[in-house]
Amino acid sequence: AVTFQIMVVNNSIESNRGLLLSFVGLGWGTAFLTGPTLFGLLVDGLTVTAAFGSLGLLIILYAVFVKRIYSYFNDSHEKRQNDNQFGRDAK
Repeated sequence: AVTFQIMVVNNSIESNRGLLLSFVGLGWGTAFLTGPTLFGLLVDGLTVTAAFGSLGLLIILYAVFVKRIYSYFNDSHEKRQNDNQFGRDAK
């Protein structure tokens, strides 16, 4: 978990750092809570292969979600920087 926190601190701007660290923490907390629970429920109802496939799909969907959040905040920051650079107020 510390590695991801270091990556967020090194690759984020200071104004968004707290929010991004909270998303990383939320991701870890969610994974530790729901991963074993979902896998146990899936294995009880399906085969082990189907359970691994289902959880793999959930992991891919979560990665896409995190990528979109990162892109949204990164694009917003770049827009604010460009607006401030040319003397305009960011809106």
